[in-house]
Amino acid sequence: MAQDWTTKDNKLRSGIWMRWAIKHLDVMSDLGGYGILGGDKKYQNVADHLLVVNAASVLLAKKIKTTGQAINMNLVDKGSILHDIAKRFQRESGIFYDKEYSSNTTREILEKLGYPESVINVAEYTGRVPEIHISDDEKQQQAVQEKPLEHLIVAYVDARVRNTDIVLLEEARDRNKVKVPKDAKFYDQWYRFYKKVEERLFKLINNQFKPTDLNNSTVYTMIQEEVMK
Repeated sequence: MAQDWTTKDNKLRSGIWMRWAIKHLDVMSDLGGYGILGGDKKYQNVADHLLVVNAASVLLAKKIKTTGQAINMNLVDKGSILHDIAKRFQRESGIFYDKEYSSNTTREILEKLGYPESVINVAEYTGRVPEIHISDDEKQQQAVQEKPLEHLIVAYVDARVRNTDIVLLEEARDRNKVKVPKDAKFYDQWYRFYKKVEERLFKLINNQFKPTDLNNSTVYTMIQEEVMK
């Protein structure tokens, strides 16, 4: 993780996250090929974000899978860590915010790298997805119900991870409004959609694992257990 790991505890955490990254070495190599790794701190922060979204998505998917839901863990794993692979290209090409989803750059890059359609579909379904703009509540709810769980898990987790902080949707909405004040009204729509996604996902777990339980601490505990196996 690209932070100033000056204390013993932080160095330990950095090592654990590094081992989690190594478990995804093939995918991390592809990220490096598109400028997300390699010493540029501006884009190393994107890599850190991707690792947190990946780990949190895996944790949430595992919780939902224990209820008997059919979830393809490989799609969640690959799609989550690849969802911002186009970020550097987009920024340097002047593609921001509302243009990111429609630019198809994520799809174009992943197709070029040879990823299957199933992974591409999950990876590109994040951020300002089209269903946010459905004004009718019932139609929007139906759209959420019809979307594959793998897509919703990755999109929802990405919505909650601000840089590397896993925050509740309400805080994520408010941070987004501060970051992009001209889009404040849009982020109310954004919140309305992702709240429906949240309700669907956590209802599957009967709220035995709550939105507040998905946080930096529980995610770190999960990856620590995984890399120590």
